[in-house]
Amino acid sequence: MCGIAGILRFAGNNNDKQLIQAMTDVISHRGPDDHGFLAATPEEAPIPRGKWAHAKSPFPIHFGHRRLSILDLSAAGRQPMASTDGTVWITYNGEAYNYLELRQELKELGYSFHTGTDTEVLLAAYQAWGAEFISRVNGMFAFALLDLRENRFFLFRDRFGIKPLFYHLNGSRLLFGSEIKCLLQSPDVTRTVNQQAVRSYLCSQILDHRPETFFEGINSLAPGHYMSCSLSQRQPRIHRYYNVLERAAAMPAVSSPVEAFRETFERSISYRLRSDVRVGACLSGGLDSSSIVCTLKKLLNEGVSESSSIGNSLVTFTSCHDDPRFDEREFVKAVTDESGANSIHVFSDPEELTQHLATLVWHQDEPFSSPAIYAQYCLMEAARRENVLVLLDGQGGDELLCGYRKFFFFYLKQLVRQKKPLACARELLGALLHGDENLLDMRAAKRYMPGKLGSSNPMNALLTKRFLAESSTPTIGWGSSLVERQVADIEQFSIPPLLRYEDRNSMAFGIETRLPFLDYNVTELSLALPVETKIKNGIAKHILRDAMRGTVPDAVLDRRTKMGFVMPEDAWLRGPLAPLVEKALTKKQSILDGMVDKPKALKIFNHFMQGQPTPVRSRDFFRLLCLDIWAQTHNLEKTHD
Repeated sequence: MCGIAGILRFAGNNNDKQLIQAMTDVISHRGPDDHGFLAATPEEAPIPRGKWAHAKSPFPIHFGHRRLSILDLSAAGRQPMASTDGTVWITYNGEAYNYLELRQELKELGYSFHTGTDTEVLLAAYQAWGAEFISRVNGMFAFALLDLRENRFFLFRDRFGIKPLFYHLNGSRLLFGSEIKCLLQSPDVTRTVNQQAVRSYLCSQILDHRPETFFEGINSLAPGHYMSCSLSQRQPRIHRYYNVLERAAAMPAVSSPVEAFRETFERSISYRLRSDVRVGACLSGGLDSSSIVCTLKKLLNEGVSESSSIGNSLVTFTSCHDDPRFDEREFVKAVTDESGANSIHVFSDPEELTQHLATLVWHQDEPFSSPAIYAQYCLMEAARRENVLVLLDGQGGDELLCGYRKFFFFYLKQLVRQKKPLACARELLGALLHGDENLLDMRAAKRYMPGKLGSSNPMNALLTKRFLAESSTPTIGWGSSLVERQVADIEQFSIPPLLRYEDRNSMAFGIETRLPFLDYNVTELSLALPVETKIKNGIAKHILRDAMRGTVPDAVLDRRTKMGFVMPEDAWLRGPLAPLVEKALTKKQSILDGMVDKPKALKIFNHFMQGQPTPVRSRDFFRLLCLDIWAQTHNLEKTHD
């Protein structure tokens, strides 16, 4: 896992050496172990010196790399890396989990290898199979590849966007990098707010606007896509190589869904244990993370070779709270007692959050909706202190297996449309008797409802009439089928911001997180399975519960309370964060001008502080605060008229 940056210049002077160094330095947190550069220029390549490699190219191209050493910790893994014949170069962020299988296949084709890295395998795979090789790779990745034989340049991103990749394209050059802050090092990139992104953030709680970002002129390469560019034609083109809905629809039926899911899930986890540094896991006490931890223990007991990366004992990291309403240690203990894991409890302090909030926003690059992600930030910091550099985490389980409450109501809607009233009644009764205890809490569900039912946004009470008149509310919730709703969450609404939090929080401390549920084999199987294997008798994630029976403690499998990555947000907003909110609402000049009715917002916030009922939630006030800090961090406060 690493950080990458690069410059492809089409015109102008070749003065990019200092810029690529600045772009790489600003993401040094992503790769604290090593760094390197490539300068490919029309001039004859000089003798390599230090961290710099050189090659001859028809146009100036610079690659930068920051390395977090996970496979082959020696200097042989330094990047940018060249193919054996020196004609293909790569700067790579990610892991190809099936690199051992690919390497064996390539050896049979006559390729030889000199390192233990997956980077070298990707270079050989491209030489053997061309750009189509990317469909053979099972992993998370974002990388650039320069082919000096064919004079072609590529950017690749993994199927679900687990690893980030941003770019800025103008008439003279293409800039790319792992984080937006890489691109902001260039004077070519103006620090201009994407007003539509801000409107969606405030009015619809939407955080991902693919391919656009919160910055005008900076885009993200979409998941499951790659960019190609002929150095002679200088016209980058974007190609889609993966469509999860099509892949799931083409899957043949399986005779034993539970067995198929269990085997696919276990294989995904074993792949993600391939590491030359120690592997641990995040553990919330919920079903997804508990399934990962208990499966890790199962693989360890069975002597699976990859499990040697766990070490003598499995280490887990849990975010804890003193307030029992937000604490899951009861369920964590059941899992650690069963697995024998060494459980490290991590507490997040709201006083410390006020000190670290600007840094957290800087790492995230774009605004976010809740202070809850600070708990994850603290967890990653604890993992770095313990020198556990790879963590398995449970992102994706809710989206794939219908774990969110909204999916139950989408399922009922689907049954009604299919004219199956008895099945609908059976599921509703089962949910009331056996399902999530908070199923009927509709506060978070309004944004998914159609028409006027879903148009009531509490934030509207804080916004100016002009801003509301300029804003449009995109439809985010009422899909035509449950599977289409799942895919919408995977591709647009739920997974993208979660992956952003996961990547930036972990890489802030040089930690690599791996997500077994987002192995494409697990994802495709989960979407292809009949809905009734995922929701049954009102119980969500039914197939995961069945598959993990006997591996995960019954106390976790049968729990009826679902808790996300939550914090006591009301107490935090009324406590240490309150002065920051008041400052954001009272200072003379900020990004909030013209968007927020500041006197009215301050009045409502004072009512909130006094414990009076208000139409606005603590999370809405936090969104204003986060937007203000984001604008300050990037000198954007004067960009709104």
